[in-house]
Amino acid sequence: MNMAEIEKVVYRQLEAGLIHHSYDNETRAYALLSMDPEELVRFLNRDTFFDSMEMYTTLLGPTRIRSIKNGLISYLTLVCRTAIRAGVSTEFSYGLSDFYINYMETLKSEPELIQLIKDITLHYNSLIHRGTRSQYSKPVASALRMMRQHLYETCKVKDITAGVGLEVHYFSSLFKRETGMSPGKYLNDLKMAEAARLLSLRENTVTYVATSLGYNDVAHFSKAFKKQYGISPKNYSLQDRLAP
Repeated sequence: MNMAEIEKVVYRQLEAGLIHHSYDNETRAYALLSMDPEELVRFLNRDTFFDSMEMYTTLLGPTRIRSIKNGLISYLTLVCRTAIRAGVSTEFSYGLSDFYINYMETLKSEPELIQLIKDITLHYNSLIHRGTRSQYSKPVASALRMMRQHLYETCKVKDITAGVGLEVHYFSSLFKRETGMSPGKYLNDLKMAEAARLLSLRENTVTYVATSLGYNDVAHFSKAFKKQYGISPKNYSLQDRLAP
């Protein structure tokens, strides 16, 4: 099959409604994997979590089962990368991904694959929570999870402080003692690091990145980015696009 024939197939799939998950949905994996384990179990048991699978069950492979498996591989790739960004060991995260892909190929039925999606999500969620619990006190670990969970929203330190149920000055002192920086600086660094990653993707504009990360004022976002990296987000984006 030549390139022209391949492109015709892709166009037919698009006309039939095959539209891959937007990057907005991809980035929300942070929120999913940062959920409280009990809350995540309830979420995974909702039918709506699997509704989005239906559009892929005949278009990502020659059979429904193969399509679900191919979709699961894509989902696992996303979860694996998200866990690494959240602090899970790179080698272990990829090793776990490989294990689940190989195990997936032994499964024959749709209910088994749906259960595997739940198991994968809960396993990576457990790794992220385990890592923060081992390094930090409970209030600080909870604050870090909240920061990651609300990375794509207008998240303020006062909201985090209220969420962990501590007095502002005590929490700030505890957080700085355990992480080496203030809650505000830590949250800003998280957002700026994610902004830099988003800007490195060719399809993302500065306005898109700013609004995605909860900045209502693009100028304010640009100023914060330049202060962090010494270059404007626009120039950072152009620099990446011009790179070979």
